Formats: sequence, C-alpha cells, structure tokens
Amino acid sequence: MSEDNSIEENSLIGNDQEAVNDTKSEQEPPIEKAMFQVKMNKHIKNIPDYTVVTSIHSKKRRKLTIFLKIVAGFIIVGLSILLAWGIIFAAQDVLGINKQDKAYIIDIQKNASVSEIAQLLQDQGVIQSAVLFKAFYNNLESEGSFQYGTYPLNSNMPYNTIIAELQQYATSQEEVKVVFPEGLTLYDMGELLESNNVCGADEFIEAINTKNYGFDFEDNLWANDLRFHQLEGYAFPDTYNFFINENPVSVAKKMLKNYQNRVSKIMENAVSATGLSQENIMIIASIVQREASTITDMKKVASVYLNRLSAPNEFSRLQADPTRDYANQLKLQMDIINQEIIDAYNTYEGLGLPPGPICNPGLDAIQAVLALEETPYYYFCTDAKTGEFYYAETLEQHNANVYKAGLRQGTY
Repeated sequence: MSEDNSIEENSLIGNDQEAVNDTKSEQEPPIEKAMFQVKMNKHIKNIPDYTVVTSIHSKKRRKLTIFLKIVAGFIIVGLSILLAWGIIFAAQDVLGINKQDKAYIIDIQKNASVSEIAQLLQDQGVIQSAVLFKAFYNNLESEGSFQYGTYPLNSNMPYNTIIAELQQYATSQEEVKVVFPEGLTLYDMGELLESNNVCGADEFIEAINTKNYGFDFEDNLWANDLRFHQLEGYAFPDTYNFFINENPVSVAKKMLKNYQNRVSKIMENAVSATGLSQENIMIIASIVQREASTITDMKKVASVYLNRLSAPNEFSRLQADPTRDYANQLKLQMDIINQEIIDAYNTYEGLGLPPGPICNPGLDAIQAVLALEETPYYYFCTDAKTGEFYYAETLEQHNANVYKAGLRQGTY
C-alpha cells in the first residue's frame, strides 16, 4: 500500500470516528453537561417569581384603595349628617320650632351688649346658641336697640320675636316715685301707675296676672279657678322708684320681689307655728287691712274672723263688708259677668274665705293675723264718725253695739 493511500485511509477512519462521536453526543449527553443542567434547574427554581409577587401587591393595593374609598364615603356621609343636623338645629332655634313651651322672666341690665344679652339668653335656656343669636341680630339690621329692664320670654319664641320684645319699651332715664298705701287692690295700683306715666294700667294687670316670676311664694298659691287676680295680695305696698315708660313686667317684678324679701321669710316660720297656710294668712290679712287702721284693732278683728272660721257650723259665712265691696268692684272689671266668682268673693254669699286676697295688705295686718290673739269675740262694728270699734260675743250684744255705733239695726 502506498503512503498516500495510507493517509487517505487514516483520514477516512478519523472522519468516521468523529461522525460516530457526534452521533453519540446527540443521543447521550456527557455527564458534565447533565450535571450542569441539574444545577441550572435548581438555581432557576430558587429565583423568585416576581410576576406572582407583583400580582399579590396589586391585589393588596386594590383592597387598600377600596377601603380608603369606603372610609372616605363614611366621612362624607358623616359630615353631611352633621351639616344637616346643624342646619336643622339652627333652623329650630331661630324659628322656635319643636322647642318646649317654657316661660322665663329675663332681667336685661343697663348698657348690656348684644354679646352679653345673647349669652344671658343661652344661660337662662331661652335660646340654644348665643353665637347664632348674635349672628342673626347682626344680619337683621334692626333699627331699634335693646332696652334694659325685666322681660317675659318663652323658649318657643323665634329670634325675631325675642328681639322685638327686648326692644319694646324705650325706658327713659327719668325716674318717678310712686307711693302705694296699704290696702290698695291691683286695679288701684294699675291706675296709679298709669297716672304717673310708668306703664298702662291694663298692661300692669296683665303682666302680674299671667306671668310666672319664679319666686318661692308662688309655689304655695292655691290652684283656684275662682281667683280673679292671680297675684292679688302679693304686690307689696311700699314706696317705689320707677322709670317713665317702664316695662310693666319689670314693675310687677319689683313689687313681688319686695314681698318675697319682706314677707315670705316671715311666712316660713308662721305657717308651722299657726297651722294656717300662707294663702289663708294673706286672705285674712287683706280683710283685716280693709277693716282696721291700728295694730290693736287689727289683732282683735283678726281674732273675730279666726273665731268664726273655727266654728263653721255656727258661722258658715264670715259676712265681712270689705269682701262685698271687692266683689262689686270685680263686677265692673269683668268683660263678661261671672256671677260664680263674684259670689265666691262676697262672704255674705260664699262660704268660708274668699278664693283669694281682696287687697294688698301691709306688714301690720299680716302680723296681726300671725299674732293669733285670743278673744271671745265673734262680732264687731265700727262707728262711722269716730272710728271706734265695738266687739261682742253674742248676736244680742252685737245688735246693741250697732245702735251705739250709730248704725241702722239689721245692718249686721
């Protein structure tokens, strides 16, 4: 064999061997390659799947967004409810809607500012918001101004009515002194106030009859439909300084407050000591006031009426002349005659005491009743000329005294 042929043969053998190796390589990878592939697979499994994590975070963000939207919705609804409640509250307070019907007596001090008045109204319970009232007043552009004095208000009044009430009486700086003698009726007092330009007589009567002033003694008054003037007897007779054109409620309150200060404390001990009610004491004192002028006679006259009241079977009627006079005066004050009330006050017709005092007595008459002086008398009469009193235990003695006093027989 030639050399060329030998080389050529070796080349063929080598080529064939490579082909065989290539075929084996395709069919069966080397161990190293297999091991490398295993390692790569393990490494790939340890690499986080960021697509999955991203998806989880996206869901969390969506949930958070939904939660925030829900919270925002609740906040908006809550604010809307609060705003609506605030509007309703303001409207009710301004317009006086759905508020309780409660009367108040408010004292406005001289030179009080709008802020002070608004705060006073809130503190007393007339309004709910001083800030709202002040804002309402400032935007009202009212031409008037608040007047000092005492005013009757109600918690169900709208703001504009309250403002109108507080501007009603243009109280002047000029004062007037008014003297009320003991024994005047409320009607007499009203006439005296009007003649002194303090306030109208009818306005005074209305103010003192229809308002609750909150004094302690008012709680002790009887509820009696037959009482004509509710606070007759409790406007204490005294000397007062009033302003010209003063609020009649302020006028009435001054007089009632004087009674509270000077009489009511005396009554606290007297009621338990005498066994008489405050009402009975004042009714008897009012009759005594119109019957006698001296303390001595006041005590004896009081004893006569107390003795009669202690023997109702024998003396069912007091037969006190001043009560008959008062009943006749009431008839003139009535728009429609109520005979039942008139008869109840007239102790020649009605039984026992009248339904209320017949005048406004002073301290002497009240203390005369509280003295509870013991006498045997059931009758008395007075000499019209000399003013002398005659007292009797029996009707026969009384009839004799009637002649002595120069009175006609049968008058008593």
